[in-house]
Amino acid sequence: MNITSIICDYESHTEDICAIRYEVFVGEQNVPEELEIDGLDDEAKHVLAYVDALPIGTGR
Repeated sequence: MNITSIICDYESHTEDICAIRYEVFVGEQNVPEELEIDGLDDEAKHVLAYVDALPIGTGR
């Protein structure tokens, strides 16, 4: 098992970032979608964590 993390921008990793955040915040924690999408992603630095090639976590 290979665990890695990268610092990335939103534009180049939108699919992985959104998939994780939607599952955790909207799906599991019932955060309304309009609160999860706050318009700050383009300005923020993002971190993505992977196990092998599978994205497993994100933060900004």
